[in-house]
Amino acid sequence: MVAFTVTWLSDIISSFQHFPGLPARGRILRFFAVGDLNWALALLLAVLLLAVGTRLFAPPGPSLAPRVKLASYLIAGAAAVVVLSAVILLIVDLSSAGQHLLPQEELAHVSLGLPAGINQAFVGALLELAVLPIAGAAGWWAYRFAAEGQQGR
Repeated sequence: MVAFTVTWLSDIISSFQHFPGLPARGRILRFFAVGDLNWALALLLAVLLLAVGTRLFAPPGPSLAPRVKLASYLIAGAAAVVVLSAVILLIVDLSSAGQHLLPQEELAHVSLGLPAGINQAFVGALLELAVLPIAGAAGWWAYRFAAEGQQGR
């Protein structure tokens, strides 16, 4: 969760920095960069490890430890941020897929790792569509894990 927070804060700060030739679309893509497949898979893995670790190593009892519930809710919140970011990135990619970039704008996009051109926009849209069910499942599983833990395991 610390890595997720630090990465998102660094993306927010870098989206407000001045890069010559970087349009507003590039700044939006930077701001919501956590809506990618890597973070969705990392959150799914975090929930899996939390669930397996709790089932195997937790002492018997009616409810989860408060720190496990907190971790579950933090993972669910992070998954919600990833889903929201992916939706916004999907809208941005689809709305600007047909735009042509000037050569210096395309160079700025490529140097920042941002998509440039219609092909990259569609690839980005497909990746963001893949993020939605994975991050949604991670968030739902984390929230349900915490809610079931309150009722008893």
